[in-house]
Amino acid sequence: MKKALSLVLALFMAASLLSGCGKKEQPNPPSSDGTTSQTEQVTGPTVEKPMLLKFGNSSAPDKLASVLMEKFCANVTERTGGAVVCEWYPASQLGSGTAQIEATMADNQGGVATALDSYSTYCNDLGILSVPFLFEDAQSTLDFLDSDKGKAMLEDLAVNSNLKVLNYDFVRLPRVLISTKDITHPSDLKGLKFRVANIPLQAKMFEYWGGTVNQISFSEYPEALLQGVVNAGETSSESFTTSLFHMYAPYIAEINFQYPLDCIVMSNNMFEQLNIEQQQIILDAAQEAADEHNEKCYAEFEAYRPTMIKDGAIFLDIDRQEWIDSVQGFYQQLKDEHFFKDDSLIDYCLDLKKS
Repeated sequence: MKKALSLVLALFMAASLLSGCGKKEQPNPPSSDGTTSQTEQVTGPTVEKPMLLKFGNSSAPDKLASVLMEKFCANVTERTGGAVVCEWYPASQLGSGTAQIEATMADNQGGVATALDSYSTYCNDLGILSVPFLFEDAQSTLDFLDSDKGKAMLEDLAVNSNLKVLNYDFVRLPRVLISTKDITHPSDLKGLKFRVANIPLQAKMFEYWGGTVNQISFSEYPEALLQGVVNAGETSSESFTTSLFHMYAPYIAEINFQYPLDCIVMSNNMFEQLNIEQQQIILDAAQEAADEHNEKCYAEFEAYRPTMIKDGAIFLDIDRQEWIDSVQGFYQQLKDEHFFKDDSLIDYCLDLKKS
């Protein structure tokens, strides 16, 4: 009997200790009607106390993405009844792309619209989007971001960098190479001075091809080509219509090595201060902007191509497979260096490509 009692007592004490290791349950706060609610609702800003959100980018005001972002901001302000006042500042008025991202992280700016792979500085594995020829087209890039691995990266940005990705469906035209010299073959890149964005993997790529790199903001890119600070670089094709890169670097190799996506990013802290309805208004407005962008982007560039040729642009006759073959060693280099936190990323994307 004593043994049985001792056993029961021991089990009781163990259970008590185990229950003490768990998180102590806190009572739910009372709601406005005096009852206890399971989920505390965020009131959100009001017309009397509005939230000001300043959004910016580095693109010219007349560029399609900028025009649509201005529309996005107007829609948010109107649909929230002025409770959220959204203002638009294109053409680096709020600073360089990097400066705007960091201002957003610090809650000093509402948000920024820029290329998704620009955030690889803050979530290294997002650099996978910059690996040349890893994705076959824009849809395969979107499919990756919709996968568990892609969603985890976006969640990492929100939790660890205060960067809430509202939308990443702005499908841009493929990235091409430009230069002041003939760059028909990969071997032609050796010794060239490349402009790179604040994207670590982009610098490694051009160095692998034998070039040197110089990090320069997008707004200073044309002047850097004009002054000879750099003599080569990359751009998404639609940028020719406003930045006129072909006027400074007429040789264009349409190797389509990457299918970039632009995104609208907002301070996660500010997003969480909005009520559910206001959050949905912002998400819907972002999706509408992306949809309209995707409808118009390709047609706008193709209509401009004859003007580029008239202005002296030289579209090179390239063998894309030659370029694809040239980066196979680069994939292995990245794996050997454990460049990505997730060592399986490159093989994972290659498997997606085969499926």
